[in-house]
Amino acid sequence: MARLCGVRVTEFFLGMPFKYKLSHKSKKYGTEVGVTPLLFGGYTRICGMEGELDELLPQALMCVQEAGSLEVGTLATKLNCDDERAYNLLYTLADWGSVELVKESESNELAQITFQTLARDPELRCEYDRGHNFELEGSTAAGEPRVPELSANEFFAQEKAHTYVGASIPKRLLMIFGWTFGKYCSCLCTCCGLIDDCWYSCCTKIHHSWDLFSQAPLLLFLALLRVTPFLPSMRLKCTLGKSLRTPLRQQCLMVKKIFLLPMIEMVSS
Repeated sequence: MARLCGVRVTEFFLGMPFKYKLSHKSKKYGTEVGVTPLLFGGYTRICGMEGELDELLPQALMCVQEAGSLEVGTLATKLNCDDERAYNLLYTLADWGSVELVKESESNELAQITFQTLARDPELRCEYDRGHNFELEGSTAAGEPRVPELSANEFFAQEKAHTYVGASIPKRLLMIFGWTFGKYCSCLCTCCGLIDDCWYSCCTKIHHSWDLFSQAPLLLFLALLRVTPFLPSMRLKCTLGKSLRTPLRQQCLMVKKIFLLPMIEMVSS
């Protein structure tokens, strides 16, 4: 939904944030898409939903563009501010998808953390922008200086327009609605995954008790649950671990007793 609104999206994952993940970065959209072991919902990182607005952001953005690569301490000296404020400026710009973090401080000092420019095409589009083409003449690679033919405030406004904070109120509401709908669908898929554990036992009972042909509607319903994306119970078991397998089975039996078995009896009558 954010992409349709012209807002940059850097991450889209099934599952909650975790150290280990399986992902692929789209060359067309720049979005990292993947799955984590914690399959409880999911998350999307929309540019502009973190960080803080600051009057020094335009100057900080232009400083990085002029230098190509810039340490927090160097930026603090140029803008005559403390290291913490300089770091917050660069962190906000990184959240916007305007710059990127390239080096953490080995001594945990903010002044040594380094950020750099992103690869941009002749139209100043980065990898997260629709229609970018880095093969065109005039494109620059990540970490290279790139001074826009715009003022600091004009370039800042152009970058802000691709973020959540720069979107109009209707677009923000649309993105929030899309996020809520996605959470609902993820929850529904998880619940259906519990029902999936009842698949074999229900089919076995149908096979031994009733004529399979007369149960075609129910079998079709169960088959739809079976092939719904991200539902295999085996995946849930691997995530939840052995200790939660017994409660999970109890929930499946409850769903079977309350929902599936009455449907079987209704169809067979």
